[in-house]
Amino acid sequence: MIYPLTVLLSIILFMPLNTLAQNDIKKDDLGIVKLFPNPVSVNQEMTIEIDVDKDNEITYFIYDFAGRLIKERKVIMSMNFNDKATVKVKLSEQGLYFVRVLISDIYTGQKASIVKKFYIE
Repeated sequence: MIYPLTVLLSIILFMPLNTLAQNDIKKDDLGIVKLFPNPVSVNQEMTIEIDVDKDNEITYFIYDFAGRLIKERKVIMSMNFNDKATVKVKLSEQGLYFVRVLISDIYTGQKASIVKKFYIE
């Protein structure tokens, strides 16, 4: 089923940000997710870099402008190895996309959701 664009943007953009205030991941930490290069060319690799300071389960979702889920992946971060999760993504169609990153603390279960947008030209 295809939903109107305003409904999809409300679901994708606004609801996750409301949950941020309830978590130990502060609004100041929105910089922990970086997308580069942005914009990116068709079939060029884009990097999603997620900077965390403890053991976390990270799930990222990529949505197209119409709200369709394009890609989903889960990564378990351990501070024993690295303090950044780096994911390489390559998409083949031009347009505006959204990346939603869900960060879950492995020990406490607290969660935060961060949304960023990128463009493929």
